[in-house]
Amino acid sequence: MGDFSGGDLIGLIPGESTPSVIAMDVLYRAPAGGNDTDLPMNTELYLYTTSGIRWHWRPTTNFTQIEVAAYTAAGSFIDGNNIAAGSLFDGLAHHVRLRIDQASGTTATYTLYVDGTSVSTDTFTTSTIVGHPYKPVISYYSDSIQAQVNPVHLGYFAVWSGTVPSVTDAVTASLGYPGETAGRRIERLCADAAVPFEARGDLDTPQAMGPQHSEPLMKLLEECVEADQGSLFEGRHDVDGVTTAPGLVYRTRYHQANQTPVVTLDFESGHVAPPLEPVDDDQSIRNDVTVKRRGGGEYRAEQLTGGLEGLAVFPYPNGIGRFETTITANLATDAQVPDLAHWVLGLGTTNEERYPKVRVDLAAPDVDAALVEDVLDVDVDDRLLVTSPQSLYLWSIDLHARGYTEVLRDAFGHSITFNCVPSSPHQTAELDNEFRSKLAPTTCQLAADVTTTATSWSVTIEPVATTTAGEYPVYVVCEGEEVRVDSVSGASSPQTFTVTRSINGVVKAHTSTTPIRLSVNSRARLAL
Repeated sequence: MGDFSGGDLIGLIPGESTPSVIAMDVLYRAPAGGNDTDLPMNTELYLYTTSGIRWHWRPTTNFTQIEVAAYTAAGSFIDGNNIAAGSLFDGLAHHVRLRIDQASGTTATYTLYVDGTSVSTDTFTTSTIVGHPYKPVISYYSDSIQAQVNPVHLGYFAVWSGTVPSVTDAVTASLGYPGETAGRRIERLCADAAVPFEARGDLDTPQAMGPQHSEPLMKLLEECVEADQGSLFEGRHDVDGVTTAPGLVYRTRYHQANQTPVVTLDFESGHVAPPLEPVDDDQSIRNDVTVKRRGGGEYRAEQLTGGLEGLAVFPYPNGIGRFETTITANLATDAQVPDLAHWVLGLGTTNEERYPKVRVDLAAPDVDAALVEDVLDVDVDDRLLVTSPQSLYLWSIDLHARGYTEVLRDAFGHSITFNCVPSSPHQTAELDNEFRSKLAPTTCQLAADVTTTATSWSVTIEPVATTTAGEYPVYVVCEGEEVRVDSVSGASSPQTFTVTRSINGVVKAHTSTTPIRLSVNSRARLAL
C-alpha cells in the first residue's frame, strides 16, 4: 500500500453513458490514535461525474467517523452523513467501498461498506450519477504536512460502472483470498493465467491457505502444493476437453490415499522386466521436521520412538541420527502447522526398501493387450502393485508411481519405466474398515522362535493389544509372511496371538525379536 503524504491523485475512467450504479473501492489504512496530532487532518476520495455531482467519503477530524456527502458542481452541499466507524482507524488495512445506485432521475442511494459489511445507507435528492467518463480523485491535505509521521496508506483503488462485483468477492481479493483451499487457489490461478486445468480429487478438501502474495505464478502454485502435499504436473492429454494444448493437473493429497491399484504386475509371470532391485538408503529420510507458517508460528516434529528400526533421531544404535528439513508453508492458521509437520515426518520415516525403477516391456510375450492398457493408464501418483516376488523374499511390493519414462525404440519396442516410492504412507486410517481401522503399536515383535507351522505366537507388544473378540481378525506381516491374527489373550506383554499362517503363500520360520507390523499400516490423515 502506498504512503499517501500529500497532494492529489487523479484518474479518468471511461464508463457507461447512463449507468445505474457506480462503486469506488480502496484498501485503506489509517494510523491508530484518535486525536493524535501526528495524524493526517484529512484524506478524501472523490468521484466526479460529467453531470457535475461530486461524491466523496473522508474521515472526520477526530478519526472516529466517516463523512459521506454529495456536492454540486459549484461545491454546494447537497446532503451527507457522519457514520461511526471507529474500527476503521485501528492501524490495520481495511477494504472500503462506496456504492451509489440511481434511485430515480433526481435521487441516488449510497451504501458504505467496511470489510464487506454495510455500515451506512441513505438516499440523497437532487443528485445523479448520469454521465461519463468518471474522474476519481484521491486528495490529501493537512495544515501541517511537514509534521506528518503517521501517513495514511491507500492501495488497490478501483472504480466500477454498471456491473459491479460483489463486495464479498472484492474484499476477499483485496485481502489475498485468505482461507482459500490450496486446490481452489490453483484452479483460480490457472484460470486467471488462461492455463488449462484438470482437478483430480475434491478441491475443497486441501489445506486452507494464507493470503496470496504478489509473486510469479509458478511460485504461487508451488506454495499451494507445499501446503497440501499434493501433486502438480503437466497432463499427458488434453485436460479440459476443448483445447489441444496440454495443461496442468492437480492431484490432491486425499485423492492419493487408499487407492485401488491401477495395475497389478505379477513378477513371477514376467510382467516386470529385469532388473527389479531394491535400494535401502537414507535418501528420503527426514526424522526432524520444522514447519514455519508464512507470517506466523512454527512447529518441530521429531521421531523419538522406535529406535533404529523406527529411524529415531538418536545416534546409533538407539537411532539413525538426525536428518533435518525445514518447510515454510503459507497456511491459514497456526493450528495447521503441527499436522503438516507430522505428515512430512511420517513420509520421511517410512522404513521400507525403495524400488526406484519398475520397468515393463510392453512388447514382451507375457504382457497381453489388457495389461498393456492398464500399464498405459498409470499416471503420476497412481498406485501399482507387484505381486509374487518370492525370489526377493517378499509377498508383494506396494508402490506409488511418482513419474515415468516411456521409450519407443521401433515398431516392436515399447517400454515404460516407473519411478516409484512406497505406497504405505498414503494408506490412511478409515473407521469401520477391516484393514485400515487399526493403529500400529509402538513396539511389536516375537518373544520366542516360531516354526513354519506354529499357530500360537508369544509377542512382545506395547501398548498391549485388545483381547475383545469383535476386534479381530487383524492382518500382520512378519518377514514377508502375511499372518491373520484371529484372537489375542493375556492382560500384559508378552501376549499370545492365535494366528492363521501363510495368507499370502509365504512359508517361513521366524526367530525371537523379529518385528511384526500391520499388513496395512494406516496413518492418521492430515487434518483439514
